[in-house]
Amino acid sequence: MRALGLAPRARTLAYALVFWAEVSMGAPLLERWRTGDGVGGSGGGSRSGGGGGEYLRFVRWLEEWVGVGNVPDEAEVGEAMRRVDAMRRGRSLSQSRR
Repeated sequence: MRALGLAPRARTLAYALVFWAEVSMGAPLLERWRTGDGVGGSGGGSRSGGGGGEYLRFVRWLEEWVGVGNVPDEAEVGEAMRRVDAMRRGRSLSQSRR
């Protein structure tokens, strides 16, 4: 999409952030090892260019693509998280709020 000059909707980006958080934040020991803070590490910063892990790198990449104002805020990502949870539990969002 980016190469074609297309920008996704904010809801689509919110879902992407939810799913990326699941795979990028799920391994804190691996992140510590990767940044050199773990056992046998040499100290020093993240190789990701400024720290913050893979999730923050993805957010920055999105900001460069769609602009800072078009990246979903915490409320939009939270709503996407609720929708994903409801889908996984096999019920609609309106049923999950009861």
